[in-house]
Amino acid sequence: MLRRLSEIFSSKWNGWGITTVLFGMWHVYQGPIGAISSLVYGGVLGLVVLYTRRVGAAIVVHAITNSILYVLTVSALRSRGYFG
Repeated sequence: MLRRLSEIFSSKWNGWGITTVLFGMWHVYQGPIGAISSLVYGGVLGLVVLYTRRVGAAIVVHAITNSILYVLTVSALRSRGYFG
């Protein structure tokens, strides 16, 4: 998507900006804070794609980040008595 939008709008930075906003919008179900943090995170992932020229690199970064956040969330809930 980033590459195609960059072609349409004649600039990799325009494509980056549009995909960043879309990434934030796709996460609006998380509420305002989630959408804003996802907007920033989407910008970072877009930079990973621009730097590496591979969407797979951003997918790996996204998966690693989600895994770390999952472990931290479960750990915090367990320390508060959830999950038995």
